[in-house]
Amino acid sequence: MNKKISEKYKNLFIDNSHDTKKKIVFSAIELLAKGGYEAFTAKNIVNKAGISKGSLYHHFKSIDDIPVEAIKQLRNSKMYLPSLKLDLFFSIDDYLNNYYDLFIENAKERDILSIYLFFDQKSLDNEEYRINKNYITDDLLNYHKNTIQFFYSKKIPDEIINPITALIVFTTEGITSHSFMYKEPNKFKKTWYLLVKSIQNDLKDYL
Repeated sequence: MNKKISEKYKNLFIDNSHDTKKKIVFSAIELLAKGGYEAFTAKNIVNKAGISKGSLYHHFKSIDDIPVEAIKQLRNSKMYLPSLKLDLFFSIDDYLNNYYDLFIENAKERDILSIYLFFDQKSLDNEEYRINKNYITDDLLNYHKNTIQFFYSKKIPDEIINPITALIVFTTEGITSHSFMYKEPNKFKKTWYLLVKSIQNDLKDYL
């Protein structure tokens, strides 16, 4: 993994030096980015954050609760939403291919996403984690629904557009996780292009 998390993610989790809870969360994430999943231990988190073990357990009953706080902070920040300006793109395929470049090929983003995949594995049996995770997924689905409609003059029915937005969200997540495992960000780019062509074909009557 990369040696350093991008500044925008650091700013998400540490907005001031007095916020110990955010500092603990970011320390855990940075440890995961540098040392992999084996680095996610109470001893390492305490040392990285520069706090006592008592302070760690004052804020979290267990380090297994850290993913819940991380997903809550991510949800509140809405940093998971794309930052692409739609009026810069000529068509849905132009947009989607740039979306791929932004979220699949950027190495620092992939590190962050891989960490959240690790959090998913540890915490999907936690109801609070699932609620926040589902909120983020629903937010992404709505974002892509509005984005797709932006490029079409005719109203696209829900029974057409909803499965397409789901394909975009879940294919992105799948390609991201497998690209990380293979260490090859372009390995599944042709798969993405096929998806984009399929979307274009399905929506050609709504231009």
